[in-house]
This record gives sequence, C-alpha cells and structure tokens, in this order.
Amino acid sequence: MFKHNLFSIAMAALFMLSGCKDDKEAIAVTAVSLDRTTLPLAVGESVTLKATVAPENATDPTVAWSISPTGVATVVDGLVTAKAEGSATITAATANGKKATCAVTVSPVVVAVTGITLLPATLTLSVGEDSTLTVTVAPDNATDPTVTWRSSNAAAATVDNGVVRAVGAGSTTITATSSNGLTDECEVTVVVAATAITLNKPTLSLAVGESETLTATIAPSNATDKTVTWSIDPTGVATVENGLVRAVAEGTATITATSSNGLTDECVVTVTAAGVAATGITLNKATLRLTLGVKDSETLTATVAPENATDPTVIWSSNPTGVVTVVDGLVTAVAEGSATITATTVNGLTDECEVTVGVSGGRDIEMMGDPHIEERQHIDNTVTCGMKFTATHSFISFSVRFVTYGNSTSGITLSLYEWKGSWSDSYDGQTPLLSQPFSNVADYGWQTAVGSSRFPEGDYLWVAHDAVTPVGVRVYSPVEGTQAFWNGAPASESYAAYASYY
Repeated sequence: MFKHNLFSIAMAALFMLSGCKDDKEAIAVTAVSLDRTTLPLAVGESVTLKATVAPENATDPTVAWSISPTGVATVVDGLVTAKAEGSATITAATANGKKATCAVTVSPVVVAVTGITLLPATLTLSVGEDSTLTVTVAPDNATDPTVTWRSSNAAAATVDNGVVRAVGAGSTTITATSSNGLTDECEVTVVVAATAITLNKPTLSLAVGESETLTATIAPSNATDKTVTWSIDPTGVATVENGLVRAVAEGTATITATSSNGLTDECVVTVTAAGVAATGITLNKATLRLTLGVKDSETLTATVAPENATDPTVIWSSNPTGVVTVVDGLVTAVAEGSATITATTVNGLTDECEVTVGVSGGRDIEMMGDPHIEERQHIDNTVTCGMKFTATHSFISFSVRFVTYGNSTSGITLSLYEWKGSWSDSYDGQTPLLSQPFSNVADYGWQTAVGSSRFPEGDYLWVAHDAVTPVGVRVYSPVEGTQAFWNGAPASESYAAYASYY
C-alpha cells in the first residue's frame, strides 16, 4: 500500500516537472500578413485570402478572420465572398493579437454585351431627308449598353446618335459599335427624288385597233430613279405597256403613270368603234403660182380617199415658212419665193403642191407655139393676127405692143378669146371674152385691154385686127426685140406685137 502511494507521488512530480519545461520553450507569433491588401470583387464572386504567420514555427499559428462592416462580404477561413455593392475591411488576427487587413471593394455584377443589331439593314433617303436607325444591345441587362456611331461617307449622309441625315447623292455605311467592340451596319443610299411626273397628253382618243405611245416626264431631270409604272382602270378598254396604249374595246379608261416614289399623273383614254382608215389624199393642183398684189391667195382642195374614211381631217403645212401661209387649204402669198404645201391625213398620208410667189410684171404670159398671122378677107376686109398664151394665174388685163411701118394704123381692135384647141375653133364665129378698139396707134406703143372682172388662169387667144389690108405683119415673142415670125414683104403699113398680162 505504501509502495503504491509512493509510486503515484513520484509520477505526479515527474508530470509537473515536464509541464514547466514546455512553458519555457513556446514560440510566439511575431507578425501576420495577407497575400493581398486590396481586393476588388463583383457581387457573387469569391476569392481566398492567404494569411502568413511569422515565424513559421510559431507555437500557435492560428488566425481568426473577421469583416467590418458585415453585409458587403463574408469571410470564412480566408474565403471572401462578395454579397453586395460597397466596401469592407477583412482582418486576420492571431491568438496573440497580431493583425493584417485587406480592403475589399464590391461592385455590381458586370453583364458583358454579347450582341448588337442595327435596323434597318439598308436605307434609301432623298437628299435632305432624315431617318432614325434602331439599335438593340444584347442582353437587355448589359452593364454598359453604350453605342458609338460612324458614317463611312459623310458627303452622302451623316449620323448623330442614330439619326441619319442625307446630304448628297451617293452611298455610305453607318456602323454602330458596342462598348466592348461588337458592331453592326446599315447600308444607306442617298438619291435625288422625283418631284413630279407629267404625261404628254391628258386625254387620248383611239379607235379599236389603233395605238399611241404616251410619254411620261420625270422632274427634276437629274432624278436618280426615273422608273415609271403604268396601269389602266378599268381593264378591257385598252392595254398599256411602257406607255404604249392599244385600243381594245369601246369605252373609257384612265391610264396612270406612277413614279418610283409614288407620284402620279393620268390620261383619260376614249376608245371608239373601229373606223375606215384613209388610203390616199390628192390635191387638186400639183403647182400653183401667186403674184403679190395681183393674185395673193388661192384655195387648194384636198380629196381624202375613200369617201367614207372615218376621219377625213387634213393637216396643212408649208415649208419653208415665210413665203406663204396655209390655213384649211387657203394659200396666201407673203413674200417672193417658192414653198411646198403639204396636206397630211391623220394617219400620215400626204400630197404636195409646189407654190411659186412672184411680183407683178409684164412678162408673165407663156407663149405656146408660133405666132399666128392670117389674112382675112371677110366682108369687113379685116386682116387678123394673134397668139395663144397660157395665163398661169388669173388676170384682169393684158397688153400688146404694136409696130407700124410707114403709117400708123387707123383702127385696131384687141380681143381676147378662150383657147379651144385651134385658131379656127377659138376665133371663127366666137364671141370674144373682151374686145377693145384703139385708134391712131403709134409705133412701139403698148395698148392694154382691160376687162370688167378677173379672168381665171388657163389658155387664151389674143387677136388684133383692123380694116386696112397690110401686106405683111411682124409678131414678136415675149422677149422684146426678138423677131419670132415674119410673113410677107415689107409694106406701107403693118404691126407687130408681144403680150403680157397683169
């Protein structure tokens, strides 16, 4: 019993001696540090801080973690988890009170842009117009949805915060760029817009089977798009293709020409039953002579064939202008010269008349054939001479120049007859159209026979006769001094003549 107690006492003493030795050998912590002194985090992110105790063989390297204020983040064994936007201080403390801190800043969650879309993808504007592009950044909650804008050709269009303004004709690319560099584009075309469209006819009349082309004019002349779309309402009366209108059935319809930007003009077309087309046109004269101050005008007659032509309208024209005018066939002299009168049917058939305008003068008679001189032994014992002539326009008088040899004639009668194909048919037994006596006719004197009204153009015979029987008569052509015919021997009395008319 005593031995047992003695052993227990000895063991207790040994234990006490062992404990005193450990206390004397404990190594205290002299410092503690963290691997980061600042820590930025976004809400939801986590980072582990590492605490280092010095010396490495410190008896108690335990570190206690704390954060202040709470709510911004949590810290467990160095694991920092961001909870809410704000700032806090993380503290790592050893058992003997050594400390290290880290400043934590928590920011909101950053949502990156994943896509950008620009609408529309293409855009056409007229100079001076504006249009706003729509840009969409994805996702909707992206932290920075900022977009920057750029135009590749500011001379065509500019862009400001998505508003595109057309400056001049041309094209440009509008680019929208997100904060993290994503892009989308819109191709912009700037045009000169049409401001008006005009048809050359407001109304049009056609017969079934006929056609005519309408012309549409776009203004301004430098419009970028001059496209015209043609339509007709109702259909069935006519058709229209690129302005060509074809009449199909009787009725009325409206033809509409529409520009690319929606401007319109109209033509009302009336279609009548098919008619009989003109097949020819003939003027009553191929040539016409007018004399200023004498015969200033004459009416041409145009005959359209067939007689039952639906539209016998004749269109008159003169070329060149300035010589004559023509109105409904009435040709009026304006100045000396020549012109062509053209009569045209509505379907383009023509006939022409060549017009000559002269001035009044003394040599407008066209002598035909040789002068005719014939001795007449009638009961009045007259001797007659004369000449056929063609009057190229109407006249009221004509003149004859007589030449006597030796003595002047005692009495000469100057007469006018209608030419009927021969001297005898025109003169013998015929009543003169005009008969005028003269007495004491001097050599080379002009004698003029004047009628009471104008004679029409045509062929005539002038005749001079007297009661004296000369041996010979000399007659001259219209060119003064040129002997055209000589009949008989020199005589004590004779006369010669040439003629003109006014």
